[in-house]
Parts: sequence; structure tokens; C-alpha cells
Amino acid sequence: MTKLRDLFLCILLAGCSASGGVITHTEMDTGYSPQEFAYAGGPGEIWTEVMGNPFTQPKPELDQAVTDAMYTAHFGPATRFATMPGPKVRRTYRVRLIFNGPETNAMAACGAVPPIPPIYRDGDVLFFAAFCRDDRALTFLRAAGDKFTGPEDPRFIAFIREATIQLFPPQNPDLHNQLHDHCQMNDC
Repeated sequence: MTKLRDLFLCILLAGCSASGGVITHTEMDTGYSPQEFAYAGGPGEIWTEVMGNPFTQPKPELDQAVTDAMYTAHFGPATRFATMPGPKVRRTYRVRLIFNGPETNAMAACGAVPPIPPIYRDGDVLFFAAFCRDDRALTFLRAAGDKFTGPEDPRFIAFIREATIQLFPPQNPDLHNQLHDHCQMNDC
């Protein structure tokens, strides 16, 4: 199973390289479940915070390009990623995307973050993403890409789609291992 997962990650990383970006770190909380993402997006949308702006284009253009790229780029039901969600959204959950912000980690990514001013790096992007339940990151990733021309650059869109796939994996091996270990002890 581990070799298959490693092969899958290598294939995804190869795809990220073709997009001009690489996912350099991922973390998954032991409590992450794809069913919880399905529940969070149950009303048809999930609250999405897009923080920072690595491009000179207006922030609403970045927000729209990013949330459009994320749509259907994940395991589970079709879910609209909304920076201005409707009243039925489950606000316990959110996706936080940080562009060219300060270095962060899974422990801090969903907590209070100061406003991030636009930081232009000539098309280079440092990217952090987290699927949050309140202040807890259920999944987290760090990625970087370079020489993007703007939010409509096909390479940037592919980069965001690949990051979204990693942010919402179809299973949590820790949950499977916990269930398997429990069954061995109780002879399930």
C-alpha cells in the first residue's frame, strides 16, 4: 500500500512540475475523513478564504480564477468554493489559501492570520493551503511555483487544481490503519 501511495505521489509531483509548481509538503490530521469534506460542502459550497495576491491583477480576478480551478478538482461531491458563501454554508469548515504570505504550518494555518499584503515576486508563488475545522487543519500543504503570468495562466490553474487534489485526498490511511489495528485486537 505504501509503495502504491508513493508511486501515486511521484506521478502527482511530476504533474506539478509540468504545471510550473511543486507541492513540497503535505500533512493530514488523523481525524481527517473524506466524508467530513462531503458534509462541509453539503450545502453545495464551502467557505474559501483567499489571502494575499501574488499578481498585479485585481484580487477579485485571483479569487475567481482560484475558486473556478478548484471546482471538481477533488474527490467527493461537486462543491463550489466560495469567497462570499451563502447563508447555508457550514461555517465550522473553511478552506484557507495563503499566497506569498509568511511561512506557516498546519498548527497555525487555520488560526488567526494577520492581513497579508500583496507581495509580487515576478510570477513566483509560495502557497499554503488548509482544509479547516474551526482552528484545526484537517489537511495542509505547502507548494511553490514560478514564472506564472497571472491568475489566468493555464500553468497556474493546473497548479491550483493539483494542490486541490492533494488537499482533499479520497482516504486517510491513518483511519484505515486504526480500523485494521482495532479489528486485529477484537478479531473483527
